Amino acid sequence: MIQPALSIILGNYQYDSHVLDCRVVLGLLPAVNHAVVTLPAGVEMTAAHGDDASLKLLSDGEMTPVITGVVERIDRRFHAVSVLLADAGRALSRLRPAATYEAQDSGKIMRALAGDAGIDIGVIDANLPLVSYAAHQQATAAEHIARLAALSGCLAGVADDGRLEVISRPAGRPDLALLYGREFVRYETRESAPPADQLVLAGHGPAGDPAEPGAARHSLELLPAGAPEPGQEARRVAVPLLKTPAAAVSAGQAANTARAAGTISLTAHCFLQPQLRPGQVVEVQELPDGVPAGPWLITGVRHALRPGGAGQTTVEAELADLAAFGLDALLGAALGAIGGLL
Repeated sequence: MIQPALSIILGNYQYDSHVLDCRVVLGLLPAVNHAVVTLPAGVEMTAAHGDDASLKLLSDGEMTPVITGVVERIDRRFHAVSVLLADAGRALSRLRPAATYEAQDSGKIMRALAGDAGIDIGVIDANLPLVSYAAHQQATAAEHIARLAALSGCLAGVADDGRLEVISRPAGRPDLALLYGREFVRYETRESAPPADQLVLAGHGPAGDPAEPGAARHSLELLPAGAPEPGQEARRVAVPLLKTPAAAVSAGQAANTARAAGTISLTAHCFLQPQLRPGQVVEVQELPDGVPAGPWLITGVRHALRPGGAGQTTVEAELADLAAFGLDALLGAALGAIGGLL
């Protein structure tokens, strides 16, 4: 087994063997990817709040980027100094925008919010058509982006190079394969009962296209038209910004897909796996009979290591392929009538 190793840049200095302890937490927005690194008090430290910072961990013989961001905080004690690194998610979580966007899809709105926060932008797959969107100050830019991503059937997060990425929710094709007996220390799955009802994201609007005159006008007609009545089999959630049939149906399908996927989840404790990130899909090979192998959509990752000692990665994940457990048929039956209304 390759000995765990790391490389950290704080301002103008690079540290590797000096590090006493390193803890990393990665998640999807609105979570902020961050790491806490502890160094001996006697190590020269010139970095200050706001200085550039990056962290790499050893994976397959190469140093793998994990976080690119800035120094967020420095704690000094008699025998050690601890440094908090945070990526662009921190800038998004500090910005409380006050802006209204007209006739723009969700991807363009997220790009504008990221630009206001001064962060770089990577892949943005979201394109939910919206008549208007009010980015109010009751939520941070990170929360607005997470909400728009969810309505668009996407996942939002910050990549290892510090750029905002919003990707379509993976349909099950794995990015990586892990092997039982090689990567894992513990492997725990949980299966809950699938939802007994469907969510209906109810919008109100008379237009079929965001560009139509009067598209912003609120109507008494429910979107999507013909949606099931609220009751034991359906639950309506008012989302006034959905003002076209296409947006209402698409957002409803995204919400029900995410809800169904969350009924089967995974917690895995592994030897250090720096290549794992939220938004990836992994499958597990050669598991004992009866133990679900996924594929799994990673929603959270935690790394913990001490140079010269063992490192560990903890993965939180949910089902990536609804067909693997027959949930696609359940979801299709629940949403078929609504989807046919377009």
